[in-house]
Amino acid sequence: MATTAGNTHKEQDKSIESWIWDAACSIRGAKDAPKYKDFILPLIFTKRLCDVFDDELNRIAEEVGSRKKAFQLVKADHKLVRFYLPLMPGDPEQPVWSLIRKLADRIGEQLTTHLREIAKENALLQGIIDRVDFNATTHG
Repeated sequence: MATTAGNTHKEQDKSIESWIWDAACSIRGAKDAPKYKDFILPLIFTKRLCDVFDDELNRIAEEVGSRKKAFQLVKADHKLVRFYLPLMPGDPEQPVWSLIRKLADRIGEQLTTHLREIAKENALLQGIIDRVDFNATTHG
């Protein structure tokens, strides 16, 4: 029982970086770790961008009455948010990340397109989230 408590304490002391690395290692399989990070880190960063964008949309929606109106306002004036994401779910009440999470066909191609569209709209993200072609076969 002391071992279990000790393991729990160790888990709580882990840094976010080591937690993410452990999670990435568990799903990457045989892929070489240095190559794998090129794929996983843009996804993690994009997930965070989506979460922040949703928070900002919700704040605007409280003022204007709906997320649909908030999407329209942000599309017209990108300065209302820190980073503009040109992604809108079919149902504006759904999280923006749901567009990526629910990809089912041509996943690599669509993922690459979404990340490049985000980078195109945000100069600070160019070369950060759009460096990898998720549809490339060179890395398996």
